[in-house]
Amino acid sequence: MPTAVPQKPGAKQVFTEHMPTACGDNVSDFNSQTEQEVVDSGLALENLRLQKLVNDLKRENAKLREEHEKSQTLNESLNKIFTTSQVRKLENGGKRVQWNRVDISSAICLHAAGPRAYRHLIKKGFPLPSLSTLDRWLHSVDIQPGILNFVIFLMENAVDMDEEDKMCILYFDEMKVAASYECDHSLEAVQEPREYVQVTMAQGLRMSWKQPIYFDFDTPMTVTILYKLKAVHGGVSCRRYR
Repeated sequence: MPTAVPQKPGAKQVFTEHMPTACGDNVSDFNSQTEQEVVDSGLALENLRLQKLVNDLKRENAKLREEHEKSQTLNESLNKIFTTSQVRKLENGGKRVQWNRVDISSAICLHAAGPRAYRHLIKKGFPLPSLSTLDRWLHSVDIQPGILNFVIFLMENAVDMDEEDKMCILYFDEMKVAASYECDHSLEAVQEPREYVQVTMAQGLRMSWKQPIYFDFDTPMTVTILYKLKAVHGGVSCRRYR
């Protein structure tokens, strides 16, 4: 029932009503809830919020796991094609890396197979040592009469050859050379006239390739030299023939 509120004399009478304690059947009356019910209701809301957060984190974790698997697959594919240094150069956006001897030897073999193709690959951004790097490395190689150890190293580390492709024979022959004085600018020395040069070649049996691995001037071939060549040629299986 409405109740009258006392008013000043001459003022209109104002009636008020008690406000309802609930706004509907689906709205809780907090005045009628116990303290435990209020706590339980808050915990339920917090649990729903945490459950949603857990679900979001699970979806994010699944997405990251998928991206990680794709990255691993990509790295495995790259490692089948490129060396570790080449992959590092791809990862750092083409910045300078420290090339090792295997990288240099592989690059020299590739450049020897096709200099124009090598320059084209570098221009397209392939992770390869620059031509100036190859030149510096080659100029640092001391080529003297005898066993060409650095050539054997290049052959052993040829990445485009299977073990069966490295099977070869050794053959040797001597050639007449012009008997004249020669100036060796790298050693700043003058070479005396020679009559002939003895050259030993390794030639593939299964795969068509050949490479000089020994030379010397005015020196006959001996069994001792051949056995030395066989000993240092461990990475390539060879037989000896003349």
